[in-house]
Amino acid sequence: MIISSISEIYNGVVNHYQFTVACHAENQTPENTAAFRISRLNERVANQLNALADMGDGELAHKFQMEAQSLELHGNSPTPV
Repeated sequence: MIISSISEIYNGVVNHYQFTVACHAENQTPENTAAFRISRLNERVANQLNALADMGDGELAHKFQMEAQSLELHGNSPTPV
């Protein structure tokens, strides 16, 4: 039960991230502004994913940590579970 709840929260965070990034592109946000806001968003979402990983255990926690690291280092969008 707890694992499915953590997965639902994770998916909500990822969907919000993807929606926000898509909004910047759709609204034609100036490049410098979008880069700054997305870099801040990457940092915030990576912190949220790491916090979720701390709540989980095993393979799921490892996936959350890998997604957070990839987002923070490379800006790769996390994928839903």
